[in-house]
Amino acid sequence: MNELNSVKIDAKDKKIISLLKKHPRWPHQKIAKDMQVSRQTIQKRIKYLEDNDVIRYSVLTNDYLLGKEITAFIFLEYQIPKGLAYHGIIDEEMLSRMDEIEILEIHHIAGQEDVIIKIRTRNIASFEQNLIKLSRLEGVARTRSIICLTSFERNFLPKEVESTIKPSYS
Repeated sequence: MNELNSVKIDAKDKKIISLLKKHPRWPHQKIAKDMQVSRQTIQKRIKYLEDNDVIRYSVLTNDYLLGKEITAFIFLEYQIPKGLAYHGIIDEEMLSRMDEIEILEIHHIAGQEDVIIKIRTRNIASFEQNLIKLSRLEGVARTRSIICLTSFERNFLPKEVESTIKPSYS
């Protein structure tokens, strides 16, 4: 990481981040008690981490319980020579249609394909519709898909698995 995009954090900041990941609803006082520091220290450190965009907040949902049973990865290969300008055009189109195509993540990658996309959708029929939409984007030559059979996500691990994971700060 270069000087321009680095933020200085220490072991206490890392522990705060780890605790917030595991217990996002804990009040500052509980974090302070766990770390044996004052609530004001925790508030100051969390504000610093927020102000420097190290931590952000969002709501995680269990999409399976909301009827989205299919998780898939779709690889896109562009039909033109790789160029940042064209990547931008395709990215803009995908970003503007993320909700419609049920895109969770977009990553530029090295290798035969140019992009990997993670989607979560209701069923095979809706997966196929999303795949068709992606394959019809201007500049996309080929798609390749992988459908997940079983997934373990850190935020929704079964309780018996989660209890075996040790925090990274210990």
